[in-house]
Amino acid sequence: MNPQHRNALIAGINRTMEGLSQIAQALEADGWEGVEDEYALAGARPVAAARLEEPAFQAELDERLEAEQAQHGSESAAPVREYTLEEVRSFLAELSQQGYTAQVRQLILDAGAKALSEVDPAKFGQIMAGAEEIAHA
Repeated sequence: MNPQHRNALIAGINRTMEGLSQIAQALEADGWEGVEDEYALAGARPVAAARLEEPAFQAELDERLEAEQAQHGSESAAPVREYTLEEVRSFLAELSQQGYTAQVRQLILDAGAKALSEVDPAKFGQIMAGAEEIAHA
């Protein structure tokens, strides 16, 4: 097998694995839809999907986003990390399972909501910052 053919096969396999990882992440996110926001409730939690360290799909999207921001004259020094409901829910569930249920509940209340699903997505960064502090305390 020549090197070009082998490299093409490897690249194809990598793209396939990235696609499968994204499908698994979508299934995980869908699984969280059926889980109550009350972390003290027992119930089956979705299995965490594998996250690839540097998936090419995400890298391509990030490059496109950076290019668009440069074209629009975006002058922010560092991009602000945006979180999805599923990411926040997953991280808070892990903390709750580690015994930080009261602190997790307080983070949600501090964000001005009674349940995570009621939290304004703009406040997810605030919640994640507080959750990181709890995790590293």
